[in-house]
Amino acid sequence: MDRLPHCAASREHPGTSRLHRNYGEAVRFGPGEVSFITAQAWKDIYGHGHRQLPKFDFTSDMKTPDIINSNDADHSRYRKALSHGFSAKGLQEQEPLLRGYIDQLIKRLREDAHADVPTDMVKLYNLTTFDMIGDLAFGKSFGGLLNDRLHYWISTTQRVSYRRALGTSKSTPNQNTSF
Repeated sequence: MDRLPHCAASREHPGTSRLHRNYGEAVRFGPGEVSFITAQAWKDIYGHGHRQLPKFDFTSDMKTPDIINSNDADHSRYRKALSHGFSAKGLQEQEPLLRGYIDQLIKRLREDAHADVPTDMVKLYNLTTFDMIGDLAFGKSFGGLLNDRLHYWISTTQRVSYRRALGTSKSTPNQNTSF
């Protein structure tokens, strides 16, 4: 199953769903690769207080560690620093800010509907999401909804797709020369 094109596009390979339909909630589909589709598996694997599973280190050549590609000690430190923002109280504190962006999105949708013009929902969701993230992370919106275009910084987020594809290529036989 060649997953590289799908990973590069940030989509799961359609064959993964078929494998789960045929073989159940846990499917091994490559050396050291298992896919789970249950909420309980998510809690067991990523939940607090559980022993971490061995990970394939596809990020060892990356210069700047982050919460995703850090070692266990640094990951715990990152997670603790970010935990308040994802707590129930932290999320409730951000509701008015997020509601403002949702209101902008709805206004834009109404304008498009009134003008009877096609609406690129993927683009609008991206503009909204990145404006929210910009405000939450940096205290300032990227202005995408107001300017109807993505900020140039956002193109750097495409590197996530590249990193995912790179990780897939390193774990897929005969794919290591794809980049």
